[in-house]
Order: sequence, then C-alpha cells, then structure tokens
Amino acid sequence: MNNLKVQLKKEALRLCKDLEYVHKVHFTVAERQRRLNTCLGISSIILSAIAGSLALSRLVPNFEVFAGISGFSAATLTALLIFLKPTENHERYLRYGRRYFALKEDIRRFCEIEFLADKPESEFKAQLDTFISQKKELDLKSPLLPIRAYRKAKKQVELEKARHEIKVKEAKGKRLSVFEKYLTLWVMVCIGAGIGLGKMAPGVAVKLDALSVYQVSIPIAVCLFFMMYPIMVKIDFTKVLSAAKTPKPVALTLIINWAIKPFTMFLIAWFFLGYLFKDFLPGTEILKNGQEVELWRSYISGAILLGIAPCTAMVLMWSYLAKGNDGLTLIMVAINSLTMLVLYAPLGGFLLGVNAMPIPWQTILFSVAIYVALPLVTGYFTRKWVIKYKGLEWFNEKFLHWLTPVSIVALLATLVLLFSFKGEIIMKNPLTILWISIPLFIQTIFIFGLGYFVLSRFLKLSYHDAAPTAMIGASNHFEVAIATATMLFGLSSGATLATVVGVLIEVPVMLMLVSICKRTRGLFKECSLELPQCDTTQMIQSEAEIQ
Repeated sequence: MNNLKVQLKKEALRLCKDLEYVHKVHFTVAERQRRLNTCLGISSIILSAIAGSLALSRLVPNFEVFAGISGFSAATLTALLIFLKPTENHERYLRYGRRYFALKEDIRRFCEIEFLADKPESEFKAQLDTFISQKKELDLKSPLLPIRAYRKAKKQVELEKARHEIKVKEAKGKRLSVFEKYLTLWVMVCIGAGIGLGKMAPGVAVKLDALSVYQVSIPIAVCLFFMMYPIMVKIDFTKVLSAAKTPKPVALTLIINWAIKPFTMFLIAWFFLGYLFKDFLPGTEILKNGQEVELWRSYISGAILLGIAPCTAMVLMWSYLAKGNDGLTLIMVAINSLTMLVLYAPLGGFLLGVNAMPIPWQTILFSVAIYVALPLVTGYFTRKWVIKYKGLEWFNEKFLHWLTPVSIVALLATLVLLFSFKGEIIMKNPLTILWISIPLFIQTIFIFGLGYFVLSRFLKLSYHDAAPTAMIGASNHFEVAIATATMLFGLSSGATLATVVGVLIEVPVMLMLVSICKRTRGLFKECSLELPQCDTTQMIQSEAEIQ
C-alpha cells in the first residue's frame, strides 16, 4: 500500500471516529429530550389532577389557594411543553443520530473491506470526498449540539472501549477461582449456615464461643490469621516505605474515622432509632449496673460503639479484593490501631454521655496483635525465605497460586463461626434487626461515598489509594465493639445486639462496595499498579482532550 493510499485510509478512519462521537451525542441529547418530555408531562398531569380534586372535594382548608397554585403550575408546565417541544426535538436528534451512524458504518466498511481491493487511488479519493460531502451536509442540517453533551458522549465512547479492553485481557489472562467468582453467593451461604448451626446446635456454638482471651474468640482469631496471612505474604515491603511518603491518604482516613464518622453515626442512629423508628422499638432493659433504660437508647449505644471502632483487620481483605494498595492499607491500619488506643475511650465517653467508660484495653491490644502483627511478621519472613531459596518466579507462579484460596476459605469459615455464635439472637429479633440495620447501612454508604467519591477525588488520589482509604472508614472493628458492649451493658443487652447487626450487614455491604470500586476505577486519574484498570484510567480521564 503506497503512501497516498495510507493517508487516505488514515483520513477515513479519522472521519469514522469523529462520526462515532457525533452520533453518540445526538442519541444522548435525544434521550435527554425524551426524559424532559416525560417529566414535564407527568408533572402537569399530576398537578392538574390535584387541582381538580381540590376544587371538587373542598375538604382541604383554603382549597381555593391550593387549587389555584396547582392549576397555575400545571398550566406553566404545559406552556413549557409547547414552547420547548421536547417530543419534536427528540425525534430530530434521533433521526440525525441514525443518519450519522449509518454514514459511520459506510465509512467503516470502506476502510475494512474496499481498501483491500486493487483499485486506482483516484477511486478511493473520490469515495472519501463523497463521504466528506455527506458529513458536511448533515452538519448543516442537524440541530445544534450542546458542548456538555459532546463531552459526555466522548467520555462514554472511551469508557466503552476501556471496558472492552479489560474484558479481552481478563479473558486472555488467568480466570477467577470458583470462590472468587461467586464470592457473594458463598458469603450468603456461610452466613445462613452459621445462623443455622447456632440455632440447631447451640451447645457447639457456646463451647466454641467460650474459647476466648480478653473477649477475643480464639476460633475466630485463628480463622482471621489465615485470612490475613496470605495477604501479608503478597505485600512487597519495599513498597511500604514509598507508600508512607504519601501523607494525604493517611490524613484523610484519620479525619474520616475520628472527626466525621463517630458523629455522623450518632446523628443517623439517633434520627432513625430515637425518632423515626422509636415506636417500633418499645420496652426497657436492665443494664449490668442495675440502671433501667429504654431499648432504643441501648440500640443507639451499640451503633455508637461500632462508629468509634474503625476496622483494622477485615479492611485488609476488602482492599485486597478491590485491588487496592496493600502497603498503604497496612500503614493506615497500623496508624488507626494506635489512634484507637488513644481516642476510643474519650469519644465513647463523650457520645455515650457517661462520666467514665471501661475500655477493654487488653481486647484492643490482643486483637491488633492477632489480626495484624502476627500475620504481618509471619508473612514478611515467609516472603523473604521463599524468594531467597526458591526465587521470585517460583514465588509468584507457584506459591501464591496455592496460597490465594486460603484467604477466601478463611473468610468463609470466619463467617460460619461468627454467625453461629450469634445465630440465636438474630433469629429471635428479626424485625428489630431490620430497624437497626437501616441506619447502619446508611452510615456505611454515606461514609464510603464521602471518602471515595468526594474527598479522594478532591485530593486527587489514585484509585489504589482511594479504595482502601474509603474502605477503612466504611467498615468497623466489630470484635472491639461487641466486646465493649458486652462489658458495659451485658451480653443480652440491646447494645450488644446492635453490634451483632453491624456484623450481619457489614460483609455483604462491603462486598458491594468492593464491586462499586472496581466498576468506578475510571473516575480516578492515576493507577500505578500493574492491573487492567491502570491501562484505562488515563484514557478515560483525559479531560483536557475532551475539552
């Protein structure tokens, strides 16, 4: 293929790419006009019906005023429908979008098929001139396009291409294991199995739960160790030092966990449990100190204990599943664990409104040692020794391949044990659990959205830093919360039940947030990890090119 033919093909491909954006813009604007027509039309009908009902019934005080306002609003919306003509505009944009799409397909076939034919260059040039003339004619006749719609359509095209590339790479690469592919299903099955075990064989659950040190369950501690150990082995500790040089994620997680999260948890729990659902939570209870309190206050206390205990164990699993920065996650976990030793008691005492709050220091220290320190040290030396005696290639291809399912299996075993311990409580209080779970769910989503979509983007964090930063704020250290509620208020108290509800909803909700992170990774401008999403973020986030 000579130089002129190559240049002609390049020009045709450029024209095809331009038409791809233009036809998308027309379809985007057409859809917007359709929604506008639907919104104005339905609103006008509803307001007209309200005005007519008020005029006929005369049951509402000052019905003439309300009927007049509703009638005037309906007339205004009808006038907007007539003046803006959204239905007509929808048809116009849709019609020209289809014409641009048809022209794009003609040019695509021209590039992929006709250029293979042995024809004179003059014929290719004449055909290209025809396509250019057709596009100019469409440009003159088509309606004006808003620049925001063009930017949105271009971003949508780039995003679709990026997702396609990811799917191709994932199809060529290693497939997910059965546990990873159907993790949500396995989690739900294990939660059900745990609750069933606690109901059918409460004696077994009680004996296992009795195996504890400083209110920390030994069986759960063993499972959590094997859940964390493979994650720690995969951490390249040479990158931990470089992660420590990025103070913005660490500062952000401290602000969210200690300056925002405890107070929003208190406000949300008080609004729902102390106001909105108060009538559905009647009754009182006697605490360990002999004081009688309303049950809804006890539930709020349990929610507070969850809100002031940031996760320092499971978040390593959530960050791992979200393909986050494991080294940075480890640093944030360590700093939050130390901060919890200082701020947990003052914040709890302030929000619970008591003069002195007994804090399980042994529980905090022991859980941090079991969930973080022991897997960290073991993982560090395992990685060092395996690479030294077997080599990095064997470590990545053989050892990690065998070790990866261990974390998932340990997570599932943890869920079975955890919910078997509290299965009887959950089965006895289904509606109460529903009312408690609503504010806890809203709090988790709010804190995650604030940290991930708002503050992380404001600080221009990369994806692999933003994901664990938001995860550590959204999740809770339920072991510490349950232990504190048990020591303060008793095992059968409403506060303890609220902390158990936190465990019940946390795993499914956090898995949902992990999925949201993976699907929205294109919102962040940087991703330096060697992962599929890192190949697409620069392309998706090219705002300068879009403008």
